[in-house]
Amino acid sequence: MADYYNWNATLSRDADITMVITSRGRGKTYGLRKQCIDDYLKRKYRFVEVARTKTERDVLMREYFDRTGEAYPDHEFKVE
Repeated sequence: MADYYNWNATLSRDADITMVITSRGRGKTYGLRKQCIDDYLKRKYRFVEVARTKTERDVLMREYFDRTGEAYPDHEFKVE
């Protein structure tokens, strides 16, 4: 996915709460996951994604790096 929501400007505001509202398919989730992975690789910042139900959690664990992992061909990602 080459075109996705770029979180740099949004996160630069350093707000306690941030709400991004736009239509589906704009790459909000992809962009934020990519930002979190970049922050981890560069600064060792940790991150968490919260799921509301066990079903959502299971899907997250199974598919979390399916799309974002492609952007990092020199890294191996896993979920435990």
